Amino acid sequence: MATMNLDRFGRQKRLGKVALATIKVAVEWDRSRRFPDEGLSDLEEDDLPTRMLDESDYREILDQQDVSKADLYSVSQLVKRELKKEEFFQSR
Repeated sequence: MATMNLDRFGRQKRLGKVALATIKVAVEWDRSRRFPDEGLSDLEEDDLPTRMLDESDYREILDQQDVSKADLYSVSQLVKRELKKEEFFQSR
């Protein structure tokens, strides 16, 4: 997040929203690398990775920061664009 151009998120985007969206994008990208779609069918139900929005602690933080799912989605799209520019997805 330190290398992202935060000005691209506009003044309406609070740093907390950007941070929560960045966490979601990074964690879900990491989970998708560790658990590719074709390998999911081999896992037991209890071993399936959960999405960030399925995590109660993460949802609680979203509620505390007053971040709606719509806000999270739109900021996540901006975060993905910024991380692609930083070549985050290729370098890991």
